[in-house]
Amino acid sequence: MRSENPKRGRLLADSRRKGQIFILFAMVVITLVMVCMLAVDVGRIVTAQAELQNAVDAAALAGTSQLLAFGSLQEAERQAATAEAKALAEANTVAGEPLTLQPDIDIAFGCYVEATRSFKPEWDFTGSEIIDSVMVQGRRTHDAPDGAIDLFFASLFGIQATSQTVRAVGTKPRRYVMFTMDRSGSMCYDTTNIDHRYEPNADGSMAKSPSGWYWMPRYIYTDNWYTAWFYAKHDATGDFATAFLPDHIQSRLYGGIYFRYCSKDLPNNVQSGWLYAPSYVTIYSYYGPDYLSWHSQSYGPIGSCDYAMANDSVQPIGASQDAMTAFVDLLNAERDRAGLVSYGQYSTLDHELTWDWQSLKDKVVEYDPRHATATPDGMETANDELLLSGRASGFGQKIIVLLTDGMANMVHGTNYGNPGSKINVEFFGEWVQCRIYQTVVDAIEAETRRARDKGVRIYTVSFGAGADQDLMPLIAKRTHAAYYYAEDHETLTDIFLDIFHHLPPILTK
Repeated sequence: MRSENPKRGRLLADSRRKGQIFILFAMVVITLVMVCMLAVDVGRIVTAQAELQNAVDAAALAGTSQLLAFGSLQEAERQAATAEAKALAEANTVAGEPLTLQPDIDIAFGCYVEATRSFKPEWDFTGSEIIDSVMVQGRRTHDAPDGAIDLFFASLFGIQATSQTVRAVGTKPRRYVMFTMDRSGSMCYDTTNIDHRYEPNADGSMAKSPSGWYWMPRYIYTDNWYTAWFYAKHDATGDFATAFLPDHIQSRLYGGIYFRYCSKDLPNNVQSGWLYAPSYVTIYSYYGPDYLSWHSQSYGPIGSCDYAMANDSVQPIGASQDAMTAFVDLLNAERDRAGLVSYGQYSTLDHELTWDWQSLKDKVVEYDPRHATATPDGMETANDELLLSGRASGFGQKIIVLLTDGMANMVHGTNYGNPGSKINVEFFGEWVQCRIYQTVVDAIEAETRRARDKGVRIYTVSFGAGADQDLMPLIAKRTHAAYYYAEDHETLTDIFLDIFHHLPPILTK
């Protein structure tokens, strides 16, 4: 009996193992190839879905940007929104092809329902809703204009293409707007078309000012300053009129009727300055006790007291009031809120956030130009109203429109003046050249940072040749808003309207 060769047995075993390894290796290679092939298609699917969502998001925001959201949707507005949505969709590629929208199928108008955080299409409206949203549907399906998304290797397994549909809703949310307006003394320096009067009429009445603005004088006698007293009567009824006077003047009425001019910044100091009076009021001059103590005369017309009236709006304060009024007229009382802060030597909350537009517009004509430019104080007061008052607590955009015609130089009552030329200051870690001292810049930075961190956008407007054009753009940039420069009355109104029309929409779904 012959025994088996051990060496030959080992060779046969090794051969069998090598064959098994080769088969396993081939299976692994095939599996890896298949995985790689599927990975390519999966990657294509995931990438296409992201591209589709980006295209739809862009289209929804673009369409919504054309909505004013202050009343019924006009046909021109609808067409503009549709065209913008289509254009932005086509500007984005999905799987290498521009996305095509079919307006009747893929674009819907409606409103955002805050309570349910959902989109309500216009065909479900009950009558009181306002179109403020656009829903865009992006389709890469077999029945879509661009078809389904072709796959490379999945076709080996019978899968030729994949269908995807995504949606996005853009909305113009409720707007909480705080107008923060410069009323420093320079806001009336370039007033033109002034009619100077040195004598009132025989009955003591002043001539009517076509614009409603009067310069209320302080007059000098020898070495002493005196202030003329005045009173007003309603032209139709003949009754004494005081309701039109600003609060800080009403609080110091003499005998409940007679008034002297004092500014909001220094309400206890009688001064000279501009005062606005409605067209139905006639202002009369009046001898006051301080005048009588020196002249021992009876009451009557003041012959030695000059006054002036503006035939046009007091510039630029009148221009800023007109611009703000034009902006307010576009807001919707059912959803939007607006308020007013003004600042000179100090800042004041002239009107809290409200839907009563007439009350707000009446308030804006009351403020008077006086003294310095407390820009940081104005920003702080506006931030407080938006962030602390509780009157801007609902879903919506918080916005400050900050206007100045000069350079900030006041912080909490302390005047830092302005350097004669530009100096280097630090703002958000960057060196900037401007005519504002670092202490004031630090206060502006603090309020800018506060607004940015709390989602408040600050749109900044410089008005006139002497206005800050260095720091104001940076305030807007840091709060994701926009900066504007206005040279004149018409430009300023156009700017305020542009701010309104370009308040950004947001994605809500």
